[in-house]
Amino acid sequence: MSFPLKNDREKAKDFLYDYILAVLADPEASAGWRQLNMDIGINITDLELGFTLHCSPDKVEAAHGYPEKPDAGLILSSNTFHKLFTGKGNPMMEFAMGKIKTAGDMGAILKIVGFLPQNVKVYQQFLTDKGLA
Repeated sequence: MSFPLKNDREKAKDFLYDYILAVLADPEASAGWRQLNMDIGINITDLELGFTLHCSPDKVEAAHGYPEKPDAGLILSSNTFHKLFTGKGNPMMEFAMGKIKTAGDMGAILKIVGFLPQNVKVYQQFLTDKGLA
């Protein structure tokens, strides 16, 4: 399962950032991120893209760039990201196969896995809205 904008890094960067903003605007999807109360890094390795989520109980803010020392980090390819967030991938299997690497707090990573289904719903709708489903 291929990430739809794999061949255009700039469009992929905008698409992923806009998706993150859509998650943060969704009360159900953003609730889990707010509970983390830390900085989360997401590194999309093949596209050399990084994002930081500054999570606090009051709000979550997104920024471009992978943090130097995230409290917790997810490191994965764009295809693995797409597979997970379309609901077609199993996070634990992808981790076991080495397709997802992590940094920092493993407890936070497990919490992210727990609230992934709410983020999948937003991603599926986001793909549909962008004509990429």
